[in-house]
Amino acid sequence: MRWRRVFLVLALVLFSAKAHAGGAFETYGDVAAIAIPAIAGAVAIYRNDGEGLARLTTAYAVSVAVTDGLKRVVRRLRPDGSNDLSFPSGHATRAFAGASYLHCRYGFTRAIPAYIAAVAVAASRVDADKHHWSDVIAAALLAHAIACAVTEPLAA
Repeated sequence: MRWRRVFLVLALVLFSAKAHAGGAFETYGDVAAIAIPAIAGAVAIYRNDGEGLARLTTAYAVSVAVTDGLKRVVRRLRPDGSNDLSFPSGHATRAFAGASYLHCRYGFTRAIPAYIAAVAVAASRVDADKHHWSDVIAAALLAHAIACAVTEPLAA
């Protein structure tokens, strides 16, 4: 139960940082894309779950590597026209890698706050005109599939 309080405190700090940055939704997405997997790692450490931390690290690394590879193969133009690395979203991949790890390792209900935060990251990328909805949805599915493939549920 204490890990929920740790998650809540870290989430409040995250939202506070967003407010100090001028309230920009895009800044939230930048920060939360890193904070969600970091919080997932903190949960594993708090629970003395070294195996889980190793699984999170693997899920994150593989998800990011696959995403970066796909970006270079697909070469989809971003909605704002800034470059052709739109598909899939790296921010959404990172956020959903953390949220999906929590789901696959500790159960869906414990991952709900992380999923909500990850959906907000995805929405921030679309709102910032950096991604199409299909970019962030594909990233979420990719990260979830990889996280669940490499993560065994923790025995209750």
